[in-house]
Amino acid sequence: MKKAIEAVAMQKKSLRQAAREYGVPATTLKRRIDTSLPAEAKPGPQTVLSKEEEERLVSYIITMAQIGFGLSPHDIRSLAYEIAENSGHNHPFTNGLAGKDWFQAFTRRHKISMRVPQPLSYARAKNANPGVVEEFFDRLSALYARLELSASQIYNADETGISCVHKPPKVCAKRGQKAVWSITAAEKGRTNTILASGSASGHALPPMIIFPRQRVSLDLMSGAPADTLFTGTTLGWINSGVFLKWFKFFVSQIPPKRPVLLLYDGHASHISTDVIEYAHLHHIEIMCLPAHSSHLLQPLDVGVFKPLKTHFIEACRKFLHSNPGRVITIYDISQLVGEAWPQALTPVNLISGFSNSGIYPLNPAKITLEKLAPSQLTNPLAGAQPKKSIDDILVVPQPAQESSTATRRKPGLAISGRCITEAEFRKEMKEKQNCWKLRGKSRRKKQRKKRKRRSGKLKKKGRRKRKRLKRKGDCKSEE
Repeated sequence: MKKAIEAVAMQKKSLRQAAREYGVPATTLKRRIDTSLPAEAKPGPQTVLSKEEEERLVSYIITMAQIGFGLSPHDIRSLAYEIAENSGHNHPFTNGLAGKDWFQAFTRRHKISMRVPQPLSYARAKNANPGVVEEFFDRLSALYARLELSASQIYNADETGISCVHKPPKVCAKRGQKAVWSITAAEKGRTNTILASGSASGHALPPMIIFPRQRVSLDLMSGAPADTLFTGTTLGWINSGVFLKWFKFFVSQIPPKRPVLLLYDGHASHISTDVIEYAHLHHIEIMCLPAHSSHLLQPLDVGVFKPLKTHFIEACRKFLHSNPGRVITIYDISQLVGEAWPQALTPVNLISGFSNSGIYPLNPAKITLEKLAPSQLTNPLAGAQPKKSIDDILVVPQPAQESSTATRRKPGLAISGRCITEAEFRKEMKEKQNCWKLRGKSRRKKQRKKRKRRSGKLKKKGRRKRKRLKRKGDCKSEE
């Protein structure tokens, strides 16, 4: 249509010749030329909002979704009503909202889809910022240059929790059915921890499964992946002793080529002098990821754990369908993990996780500004202002100034995320141990003073009691 209009306007062809050559109806071409309609105009009634207003609204929707404050359909319909009211358009909107039909047509026109957002904690949103990520990649680049590592020498380790009670996937049912059920083992299950590890070359090591048990029987191990390490804790969570046990297992499983770089998050259970000394003895370099950034920089989080959970849920569903009347217990966990493990810990997923996190091959550009957008602000602007134009309606939240109470932290804790190397581990552990010694001395001193005061009070109380008894005895002797 555009080319046909241009041909007629430049008097190169007649209206009918242009219509035949470009395959457009002659009457439509004549109407477009006579009414000066734009060539890209589509048939049908005009939209309520102008093209510029809709484009501004689309841009605002995308920006808000990127920074972690996505808009619901109700929000978008309310904004459309406000824009139409303030622009003086003649619109059919009622009750302060644009219609559902308008919303559906608007999303189709601009290719906007409804998405279920993933929860992102305030700590992750704030600490995964460009400065922290840039510092991490600078240190990682320097480490690669010093050690000259290949893909088979770079490992990542992380743990994830699983339970006997799975989250059912979507199922097919009759349209209009009020309730659709899916059988699960119980209402709520206890956490079992899986510690996984793999290399940038796609080599997956056997997992460690931590049960909420003090003793692990042979019945709990049935069906697990080959060479799996089993242990138990009171709550099924990892601790420093269990992590040291896994670390020794990790050293025994990796190839003999050294040095090796191991990346993991800075959880308290991962940081101990025993682990650092054992790593130093076996030529293993440890680098801790910045705090609250594992959703972007942890290869196992990026490429492996989602498929692992998906295949585990599918294994649970198949188990319940194949065994009607039975429920999944802790004794079935190893078998279900054994079914899901080879499908999730594949070379493709591991290599993809390292690549998409920018770890290997080293590529900081993988962590785009779009992924770091939630760190631009902490909370949206509050309070409604008089809205006179579209600029007053489509307001993007700006970073809020933190109050003194908001920035208050316990002494000794880092306020922002950072990455820590082995040398810094040693230094921090030494400082913490000195701090703990001083606190212990202070605490013991206070306890001694408290005991002295208490004993003094008891002695004083005893003296008073003896005096009272003595006075009573004197009175009786006088009688």
